[in-house]
Amino acid sequence: MQRRDVIIASSLVAAWPVAARAQPVQMRRIGVLTLGNIESDIFRNDLREELLKAGYVEGRNVLIDARSAQGKPELLPVLAAELVKAKVDVIVAVLSPATAAARQATSTIPIVFNGGATATGVVTNVARPEGNITGAFGPSSTLAGKGV
Repeated sequence: MQRRDVIIASSLVAAWPVAARAQPVQMRRIGVLTLGNIESDIFRNDLREELLKAGYVEGRNVLIDARSAQGKPELLPVLAAELVKAKVDVIVAVLSPATAAARQATSTIPIVFNGGATATGVVTNVARPEGNITGAFGPSSTLAGKGV
């Protein structure tokens, strides 16, 4: 398991209010938005594993509502809008195209991104992400120029 996956799962748990976590068996909904194939995505399995460690069991107290653009970036805005309409509690956006689509679709639902959002300008300050966006990024994309 990669460190960023643990950070993302921890961010998801922290994104929900403490009072909501204390309520008995309230079903939470996580929307996952990705450009790739969600079923073959290791990220989804890692997400389930980390949620389980935090006491969230899929089907019992959390639902994962996944949307994949199947490699077609033009579908991401429509899929993000579907997640907003489904009233998910948080959106997990995998890579910057999905993060940009989720950010465009909502300014109120928390968005947890995984990778790439800083390099494309979706998030301009990793130390203090603005609005409803937070997450983990691979420093390789932002520090590549310094490496050269």
